[in-house]
Amino acid sequence: MMGLRMNLLATAIAAVAVMASGAVIGGVWTVLGISQIGAPGWLAMDLGVIVTLALGVGLIALFFISNRSAPHLALARVREREGWGSGKNR
Repeated sequence: MMGLRMNLLATAIAAVAVMASGAVIGGVWTVLGISQIGAPGWLAMDLGVIVTLALGVGLIALFFISNRSAPHLALARVREREGWGSGKNR
C-alpha cells in the first residue's frame, strides 16, 4: 500500500512539474512575441499533447501488464506439448 501511495505521489509531482514548465515556456513564448497563436491554437496544442501522452502511457502500461502476465509462455507450452514448430504438423 505504501508503494502505491509513493507511485501516485511521484506521478502527481511529475505531472505538476510538466504542466508548470509548459506554462512557463508558453508564457515566455507569448511575451517574447515569437508566436502568433491564439487561444484556440493553444487549446488544440494542449489537447494534442495530452492525448498523445495518454496514448503513450496507456500503451506502455499494456506492455508491462502483458509482460507480467506472460501469456506468450503459456502459448509456448501448449505449442510444445502439441508438437507445433517441430515440423510434425505441416
